[in-house]
Amino acid sequence: MSNFYIKYSGIATPIEELIPSDTAQKHRIVHSDIDKPISGSNEEKYEKVAYFQYTTTAIPVALSALGGIGDMDTVTFLMIKIVDKADRENSGVNIDVLYVESGSYPISTLSGVGDFIILRPDEIHTDDIELNSTGSPAECAICDIIVGGTAA
Repeated sequence: MSNFYIKYSGIATPIEELIPSDTAQKHRIVHSDIDKPISGSNEEKYEKVAYFQYTTTAIPVALSALGGIGDMDTVTFLMIKIVDKADRENSGVNIDVLYVESGSYPISTLSGVGDFIILRPDEIHTDDIELNSTGSPAECAICDIIVGGTAA
């Protein structure tokens, strides 16, 4: 018998760029009206935890179609990170994370290597979350995906 947990954290720092009359010398500081980053972390227990590395396509693909994630029924934790470009010649990558239960609308758009999201959906079925590249098929991204939720 095993228990499964996901420990996660995030930080966001608002940045202000100061541009003096000599525009070649820009300075970046923590935003002067906000004066602080925000951060948080937590650890949650899940019935099932799965990991999958996936290369996006221009055609939306449901989480249920991906490796061990397909063995899950619902998602209550989802982290997706762009770890690389699938095509080394391409200048950038963008992907959409879509919620498709009642139509199709983006939950989030990731842009560029290193970008990520952490979502805590309320038991969304793995069929109802899709990923796809938003550029041409040559702009595909390699993503790490961690999911926590219930077993199928």
